[in-house]
Amino acid sequence: MYKFDYYGKTITGRRLKNEDSFYIFKNKYEILIAIVSDGMGGHKGGATASKSVIKIIKRELNNFNFINMNEEKIKKILLTSVRILQKDLKRIGKEFPQYSDMGSTMNMNVFVNEKLFTVNVGDSRTQSFIKKELIKISEDHNLGTLAEKDERYAHYRGQSNILTSSLGPNKKTTVDLFVTELKSKNGYILMSSDGVHNFISDISWMKIIKSKSKSNEYKVSKVIKTAYENGSNDNITFILIRYER
Repeated sequence: MYKFDYYGKTITGRRLKNEDSFYIFKNKYEILIAIVSDGMGGHKGGATASKSVIKIIKRELNNFNFINMNEEKIKKILLTSVRILQKDLKRIGKEFPQYSDMGSTMNMNVFVNEKLFTVNVGDSRTQSFIKKELIKISEDHNLGTLAEKDERYAHYRGQSNILTSSLGPNKKTTVDLFVTELKSKNGYILMSSDGVHNFISDISWMKIIKSKSKSNEYKVSKVIKTAYENGSNDNITFILIRYER
């Protein structure tokens, strides 16, 4: 079994309003769940979308005891929760036309026994840091990533600001689900909006996270400050989770 130490923070940055949301909680059965949601569609729609993602997912996953479930059942429940989320966002868009074009990313991590279940839509990101290695767990849903995978889209290289998947009443949605075994005695899970990871080098990530004498709160604030000082022009959100057996 693992114990966890976690901290998250979001700032408006150079934008006028903060459309990012994040949440870290333990459900009814003490399952740790963390979510980063980056809204879009104007400050009103974007903030509504990102907050709705968190509110609905918390409601859907609060009453599941994943501890005694097999991997396939857990995956099924997580994917079903995203389908329900998308239906609820469509309903909001119909009831309130001003939100019909709202959208959001969702990057979620669920810790069950010694496995990490990562659900991703959009370009918010999960990475792990173990010993001296930084590993990307989720894959960004944007044209830049598509261009690296498929030569037909090579002319889109570097265009990380255009999403190929998101959540919303009228959005095209692709859902990825990754399962990672937490094999090491201890390590870190890093969750960020693109206002963070698009503005921090791997060397900077590692330098900040591996400083042993510093608290999670210090490291989160340092990452956010570094992204801002490196020219981030977006809202900036970062969650750091340390696990230890």
